[in-house]
Amino acid sequence: MGGRGVSTAGAAARQADDHLAALSEGVIAPHGRELARMSWLEFALNPFPDLFAAPPGGVSAKVKDALLNNRFTDPQIGVAYDRLCIRRR
Repeated sequence: MGGRGVSTAGAAARQADDHLAALSEGVIAPHGRELARMSWLEFALNPFPDLFAAPPGGVSAKVKDALLNNRFTDPQIGVAYDRLCIRRR
């Protein structure tokens, strides 16, 4: 099982352990994890460097992300669903 995640919680290690325990409940899961701590600026400038590194030959991409303070409203979710689920003819 592999994965990546971001936590803004002060107790990120405990949060990661709780999440992994919930995911692996009832199954034999590999033990071990790697946590890295960085400032918000370091992450904003270089998020998941091993995932977004340029391959040999040089392809570039601009990746953006954002965290919401509040959830989308039901009407906003409806509009997003309608726009994403339009059938193309």
